[in-house]
Amino acid sequence: IWGLDFGDCHKSLFAHEGSIMAIRFCPGTHYCFTCAKDKRIKFWDCDKFEQVMTLSAHHAEVCSLAVGSQGNLLLSCSNDRSIRVWEQTDEMVFVHLEKRRELEEELDKEELQAGAPSAIKGSGLPSAPLESAPVATGGSNQSLVGAERLMEAMEVAKVELERWEEYHKAVAKAKAREANLEEDSKEVSGLQMLIEGKRDSERVKADDIPEPETNTVLGGLSPAGYIFRELKEISASERSDALLNLPFKYAQTLIGFCKEFLEERLNTESAVQTAYFLAAAHREQILQSSDLLEKLQSIRRVARKHLREQRDVIGENSAGLRLLLKANESKKASYMRGDLAAPEARDNSGDSLFVIDRAGQTAGKVKRRKMN
Repeated sequence: IWGLDFGDCHKSLFAHEGSIMAIRFCPGTHYCFTCAKDKRIKFWDCDKFEQVMTLSAHHAEVCSLAVGSQGNLLLSCSNDRSIRVWEQTDEMVFVHLEKRRELEEELDKEELQAGAPSAIKGSGLPSAPLESAPVATGGSNQSLVGAERLMEAMEVAKVELERWEEYHKAVAKAKAREANLEEDSKEVSGLQMLIEGKRDSERVKADDIPEPETNTVLGGLSPAGYIFRELKEISASERSDALLNLPFKYAQTLIGFCKEFLEERLNTESAVQTAYFLAAAHREQILQSSDLLEKLQSIRRVARKHLREQRDVIGENSAGLRLLLKANESKKASYMRGDLAAPEARDNSGDSLFVIDRAGQTAGKVKRRKMN
């Protein structure tokens, strides 16, 4: 999607699995239809850069499209020798439900096509299946609820970050204005200084700008910590399905927060697992975005730094334990050679001593000699 003002590329979308044959905009809007050789017609919102719905009715590649002048009719022609007329209805379309339906259709198609692993002729051995992106296994209500909670948490965190960003901008602007006034005051007359001083008193100073009120929804956590808590509250068995149910828009946001998970040292393993899973699930879209690739590279750098630190801590602890073990064995060997005196224990009567032999057993009770 290109901007005509400066000729820059606003967004690059992975739209179809086959060659795209045509694209048509609805008159007076930024909605468009695309058709391709994968037998599908897709409806897009070019303001939000996301897919709204998919139309699947043709049995061969779709060659061309035409949109009515009012935008309520769509005509498509295909190599299956058919022309189909699509009419706009009053039924509401929910993007996340459409994506879920499309995902379920893909899974059903893969299950039908998947069979026993194919074997090389004459080998007598089954071939190993190729690695692929993770797919949803259950899609239960719990995973849908978990995905919705994650999306709500990201929206709350986004609002909180925007509030603090506005606060920091206001403080920086006030400080810059105060610095400029101090420089200008050195070169103005007394009357001008009086006028500027009056104006300055009417302006809000940087120290007087109040911080944003505490968001009670976060529960005293940072935005990244709040999202991480919601992520950890999803059970491990439902977490993968919940992540797959996230729209790509929220998946991008969560990848960005994975770096903050690492920077705040919440949990290195969980942060890396989440980023890796989302990268595998949306590999094709991520390869088209240089911003997401840079985020993943930064996550990799921070994760490696944390792993090196943990490796050093484990190495120091292991070296300390080996040193203590060696000292204990040396002490035990000296005791076995008789370099150390055998410990003695006094009984409760105070008249006898218990002598402990080198094997650790009581040698016997020895009568204490009385001193004259």
